[in-house]
Amino acid sequence: MSKFRRILTYILDLGVNPKRQPLDEEDLKLAAYLIDLGESIDKGDFDIEMEQHLSNFEDDLQDLKDDECHKIQMYPDVVHLPGKPNMIQFAHGEFVELDKVKEAVAYFGSKTGLNNNGSKVRPSLEQVHTKFRFIRNRHHMDKLREYETLGSTKANRKSNLEFISMELEKEMAHTFLTNRQALKQHIQPRFEARWSIPDVHREVCQMIRDGQQPTNYVPKWTMFPGKSLPSNNTLVTTASASNSREASSADARSGEVVDNTKQLRVGVINRQLKCDKRGVEVYENQYGDLIKITKILEIYEEKTMKMFKELNKDRLITAKDNIYNILFHRRHSLKCYREAKGYSYPLQKVKFIVGYKEIKIEILLELTGEIVTLEYGCLRGDRCAVVYGDSTFQLDKSCDEVAAVDFHFLLKSPLLQLAELEFFFEPYNPQYPAHFPDTSVLARVARMFLDQRIAVTSVKKLSFMFTREVMFMEKSARFRHDSSIIGLFLKHLKSCYLEEIVLRVWNDHNLITSSKDLQTVIREFVERNKKTEIQMEGLILECDSWKNAKILNIEDSLIARDWARFLHFQTVCVLQMDVNRILNAKNIFQQKDMLPYNGFTIQVQEEMNLAEIRIVFQEIRDLVVTGVGNNQLVASCLTNDKKDCIIITIDNRNIVITHRRSRKKERVELETDN
Repeated sequence: MSKFRRILTYILDLGVNPKRQPLDEEDLKLAAYLIDLGESIDKGDFDIEMEQHLSNFEDDLQDLKDDECHKIQMYPDVVHLPGKPNMIQFAHGEFVELDKVKEAVAYFGSKTGLNNNGSKVRPSLEQVHTKFRFIRNRHHMDKLREYETLGSTKANRKSNLEFISMELEKEMAHTFLTNRQALKQHIQPRFEARWSIPDVHREVCQMIRDGQQPTNYVPKWTMFPGKSLPSNNTLVTTASASNSREASSADARSGEVVDNTKQLRVGVINRQLKCDKRGVEVYENQYGDLIKITKILEIYEEKTMKMFKELNKDRLITAKDNIYNILFHRRHSLKCYREAKGYSYPLQKVKFIVGYKEIKIEILLELTGEIVTLEYGCLRGDRCAVVYGDSTFQLDKSCDEVAAVDFHFLLKSPLLQLAELEFFFEPYNPQYPAHFPDTSVLARVARMFLDQRIAVTSVKKLSFMFTREVMFMEKSARFRHDSSIIGLFLKHLKSCYLEEIVLRVWNDHNLITSSKDLQTVIREFVERNKKTEIQMEGLILECDSWKNAKILNIEDSLIARDWARFLHFQTVCVLQMDVNRILNAKNIFQQKDMLPYNGFTIQVQEEMNLAEIRIVFQEIRDLVVTGVGNNQLVASCLTNDKKDCIIITIDNRNIVITHRRSRKKERVELETDN
């Protein structure tokens, strides 16, 4: 027998067994101590506390491959994220509140009576599941029986620890996480400076990470620190780390200059032309964010709606900065977009400029004469840097898409009446030999306006520039002619409102001379087709706005003078007209059904040689010179069917064509002369 058992037996035999086993002096002292301790406990002088130490936990040993565990789905009574203490784990990663489990145990043992086999009557699985959705199988019913038998349940250790951690974190949380007003005050100057939501979110996350509290200091946001945009419409493109919220603030503001030259291709490269015309950005919370980006979005949306309500109540926006704000803040959400699209803008002229690495939109305001400038620079990974005035931000979209969406947004107003709309290509840059300008963005813009739900746009003067890339390369599967894109625009412009059409061809002389391969391609093209001029073909000739326009300006030697297609204009402006070109026009006018409108005028930029024209005219058999005056020459001829008389009046810079029904005497005289 052990020493402790011998002492315990001695204590129990006191006063009961006179023949108890004697103890030595040391054991008697220990027996006296234990007796004294027991009497003190009996008197209430001590409280007994018991601790249980376990080496294994049920949630640690749970088999993830267990079928019952694996199939469990989340029900209303199942709490996935621990937000309260004392959660019972019924399946891996799924917790139920302790009170709810106790309620289920009580219901499980609520029935009275016994079954035939002597076991207690229990509610069925279906009955329990109806009241407690987290009980779904016999395994869960056995757990209830176990809890009832033991009279206690074991809370999930991990859940309790996470709850304690969350409670402690509340006392140490950053101001931005606990004080929404402080966050709004911090965001306000960035909102006014047109910081993008991802930029603000990155900065706020970095401040929380560093434990930096907000101050009154607002750093000036710039995409290119220490650099200024050049004045020749060329953006300095920057290396972008990523617009993801994992990128650090320093990476997001890098000023590294990179080269993003577009590759030589026909103007219809394999690029998606369809996109969301609204231009609304989509923000999603990411795992690991120190603060949800949707919180920043909510504040931005709230401030945007307040700003929009403070704008001019008649919905006419005349201030340049307000236009920048509407363009920028409409992107935050559909709610912001719907509010922004109700405004009108007094635009006088809009110029869409396409460069090698960027796109630029220049807008002249009618009432103030201010210039609104929007720039879109290409970055790596089909991203872009957008510049609204003095504000710059980045978007995870191509510069073509962003520019097209902004252009569409400004011009879709049914009340808009533009004095001039111009499409222009940046001049040839020798840094990009053998590269034509990329015209695919114009196709993207034009297709946006083909939506029948959008009212037509009223434009007085349309200026458009072509390139000869498609004509020379002959690789376009989408557009047959270089003039097809302007046809898409003309279909959208309001007929009878458009008065003047100005057409130009991009100067490709230096481009051609810079590439021997390109020279070979063009030489072979000329040998096959015998022409190098842009022809007005296809869709453009079918548009009502083309047919009803009054003035055609083609003061460019690279545009074909197809008079048969210009007869409906009142005035055609050309670069030069020598006597051979005049005779060519006369021969067309003499053909059946080819008489131009009465008073048809050809305006010539370069002064004509009247003396030379007179000498040649006098040698033409079917042409009679009827008048010669100071700087003026008048000649007449009959149409081929002899029904009409054509009068040609020429001065130094104008050729006026009129006609009337011919008289019998005139027919006889002309036939006699011939």
